[in-house]
Amino acid sequence: MGHARGRVTPKLRLAPLRSIRVYWPEMPATPQITIRDLRTIEDLAQAIAVEKEVWGADDLDLTPLTLAIATRESGSLWIGAFDGPRLAGYAFAIHAIENGKASLHSHMLAVREPYRESDLGTRLKLAQRERALALRIREITWTFDPLHSKNAHLNFAKLGVISEKYKVDFYGATTTSTLHQNSTDRLWVKWPIASRRVEERLRGKGNRNEVIDALSILHPPTSWKSKCRTHNWQKTGDRPPAGPSRRP
Repeated sequence: MGHARGRVTPKLRLAPLRSIRVYWPEMPATPQITIRDLRTIEDLAQAIAVEKEVWGADDLDLTPLTLAIATRESGSLWIGAFDGPRLAGYAFAIHAIENGKASLHSHMLAVREPYRESDLGTRLKLAQRERALALRIREITWTFDPLHSKNAHLNFAKLGVISEKYKVDFYGATTTSTLHQNSTDRLWVKWPIASRRVEERLRGKGNRNEVIDALSILHPPTSWKSKCRTHNWQKTGDRPPAGPSRRP
């Protein structure tokens, strides 16, 4: 550009920085979420991206895209919660055998941070239950870190799971995930999805006594690891030391 002969190029005047307003898009208070199966390779790629975001793991510990494709094509359940085209969370379950009967094992449930107050975890589990019942499957299993109180509340109080197994170093002593740095000890839970117990939980009834009973077997977080090692639960059928009597 420069100067033209015989004329003066006017100077560009910039507004003071303090007068410029920057608008960042905000998530709606109540996102319009659609729950549906993951249908395409692009859907599955989004799921793996969410996995990396939530677990903070290196690629070595992430689900390979090729494995995700193969499991979906062979009948595993990949269910997503979509905010428009963007995946907000998902649940992934594989076919399994539990006590000689066909079941599902829910390997992953992940919800992105901005959506964690939208009850998406519950909605994804209910969609998983619906799919399982349609397949005439009556039980779903999964594991979770019992030191995460929100997960414990979802599983025991809202869904009505049952647990009698404690798995020491379930995924090994550690992984690259930021969620696995304090060991990978897990509770193995069963969700009897066709039972009266679960029906009552889903209606918000009758959970107080059993939640208290379930929590009564948990040791304080500071001693959890040492207690597990001392009692060597795996040699006694993965059962923790007997606590107060619990209803079946």
